[in-house]
This record gives sequence, structure tokens and C-alpha cells, in this order.
Amino acid sequence: MTIQAFSAIIPDVRDDKNKIYQSNEIVFISLVSVICGADTWNEIETFGKTHESYFKARLPGLVSIPSHDTLCRFFSILDI
Repeated sequence: MTIQAFSAIIPDVRDDKNKIYQSNEIVFISLVSVICGADTWNEIETFGKTHESYFKARLPGLVSIPSHDTLCRFFSILDI
């Protein structure tokens, strides 16, 4: 499965005008972080910032790591 496949699995219901991160970026960063032991939004953000070069190498359009608030808002609006 490719990273872009996440976009097809999890629909992005956010408003386009406020979208800085693609849904596949948020899901991939969160998934890798949780697999590596992160348990909270703060820990996911910290893990992402610590391994930012890893994520930027795999997510070509990634500007920066989403904040813990962005992660929380994104996952709270999903209807899954």
C-alpha cells in the first residue's frame, strides 16, 4: 500500500481554505508515531518533529509536522 492510498481510505472532510496538511500526511505521521510508541497527540507531534527528515523524505509536499492541536482536530472530525 502506498502513502497516497490513505487518501482513498480516509475521506478528507475539512474545508479546503484552511488545509495546510493533506490527510495522507497526517495519517502517515500518526500511524508511524503510534507504531513507534507514541500514545498522545503531544507525543505524536514530538515524534514527528524528532524524525522530520524521515517524514519529509517520504512525503514530498510536507511543509512541517502538524501540531498536536491539528492532529486532534483532524481525527475528531472523522466519521469512522
